[in-house]
Amino acid sequence: SSICLTLSAGLPKLDENVTCVGFPQGGTQISVTRGVVSRIDVDAHYVLRIQIDAAINPGNSGGPVFDEQGHVVGIASSHLRGAGNIGYIIPSKIVAMFLQMCMDGMEVKVEDRFSGLGELVVRTDENC
Repeated sequence: SSICLTLSAGLPKLDENVTCVGFPQGGTQISVTRGVVSRIDVDAHYVLRIQIDAAINPGNSGGPVFDEQGHVVGIASSHLRGAGNIGYIIPSKIVAMFLQMCMDGMEVKVEDRFSGLGELVVRTDENC
């Protein structure tokens, strides 16, 4: 059985509450961390990113980040080493663009500035 998640249509606002869900290394149970949006900017590769203060630990990358309405506002991508609870997510707008490129049959490589997404399997489902 599949669960369909809804991507947020817009960017979250500064100080908006978010919830990260994933399976960090060393655990066998799902992990949930909460925080707020701290910053919205671009990284060194000019890719839009969102900084949050919810913990993103190794193994959480690729997990959904939800707003208070249960919409996916982004995908957990990284954390700043040596800093307390500075994590980065890829906004759902970028994820939607990536997924559309995949469904359109375009080959998406790291050079296409989606390096934080890794590999995704795209499945079209009429019921989602």
